[in-house]
Amino acid sequence: YGAIEHFVLDQSGILPMAIVAGLVVGGVVVFYRVLLVVTFDPQLAVALGLPATVVSLGMMAALSLTLVASFEAVGAILAVALVITPGATARLWTDRMPVMLFLAGVHGVVSAVAGYWLSHPAVMDTNAAGAMTVVGFGLFCVSYLVAPRHGMGLKLWQRLRLRRQVLAENVIKALVDLREARR
Repeated sequence: YGAIEHFVLDQSGILPMAIVAGLVVGGVVVFYRVLLVVTFDPQLAVALGLPATVVSLGMMAALSLTLVASFEAVGAILAVALVITPGATARLWTDRMPVMLFLAGVHGVVSAVAGYWLSHPAVMDTNAAGAMTVVGFGLFCVSYLVAPRHGMGLKLWQRLRLRRQVLAENVIKALVDLREARR
């Protein structure tokens, strides 16, 4: 499961994780436009002459390297949770990549800090990795319900509006039909 609490005491995993983080962030900064095109429109990338397959394999390699570097320090559950939930949560709020990257970063920081706080012996006295994962999942669930772009609240509101509109149109049609029948 991972014991991130012990990571503070045994800091041998910090250097490998820092190197991988630097490489990944540097790669994203340098190749941002290429990554954006290849990720969201591979056919356009090929038409523009970009090596879409090589870029996709590079992204998979960076993801694999990130996960492997973080497994020992934080555990498999937290590593996978911090790869999936921040991006999924950010996607619910926006369709723009820069905003999505920012929101995913904020989500990761909030999950880590709040989860670590919740795991403190004075609060819940539980495993920090599990608490961080639960906080991240909680943020995803709240976002899934209330996000203005793709949340369920918006979809329910749209369904209710459509239902009211259909009902109003049916009432108008029935009144028109009734008026025609009287003539």
